[in-house]
Order: sequence, then structure tokens, then C-alpha cells
Amino acid sequence: MRIALLGDKRALIGFGLAGVEDASFPVNDEDLRKEFKRMTKDPDIGIVLIDRASTLRLTKEIDRFKSKRVLYPVIVTVPDGTAAEGPDLIDRIIRRAVGIGLNDVQR
Repeated sequence: MRIALLGDKRALIGFGLAGVEDASFPVNDEDLRKEFKRMTKDPDIGIVLIDRASTLRLTKEIDRFKSKRVLYPVIVTVPDGTAAEGPDLIDRIIRRAVGIGLNDVQR
């Protein structure tokens, strides 16, 4: 099973370093909904990671999907480095997972 990601550019870079290949950065709500639908219908995807901002934009779709009580894919909200999480949280998560942080890549 594969892991897929819906997120911003920073998340795409970070999770790409961690080996996530099926990643998307939809710029509008319509494309975001289409990508969510594609990812949740793909039988090869076991986990869909969604950054917090996209999760807020997909509340209805996520609730509808979870109400079906299907086992896969699992929907996981990941921090996007805003507000309460702090801007370096994603960097720390990626650094722990792959040994190099996003701030190291951007320099």
C-alpha cells in the first residue's frame, strides 16, 4: 500500500524526502476535492496525509468519507507549521524521519 499526501509545497518537499511519491498541492477547492476523491478511491493507497489547512477546506468530504466506515485509506491530518504548532514542527518531524530537515534543503 502507498501513502499519498495533500498539502502545501513545504509538506510536499518534506514528505517527498521521506519517500511519499503520490503528492498533490491543489491550488483551489475544486481541485482539492477531486484529488481527495481520487486518493480515497485508489485501492493501492492505504494512508492519505492531509495538511491542516487542506483538512479545514475538506471538512464535509472527510466527514462523509469517514461515515462510510471503510478501513482504508486512513485519513491523517499532519501539522502545517501554522499558529499553535509553530513553524519548525514539520521540519522537526521530517528531520526525525529522514535525518535532514527542510531548512537544510532550502539553503
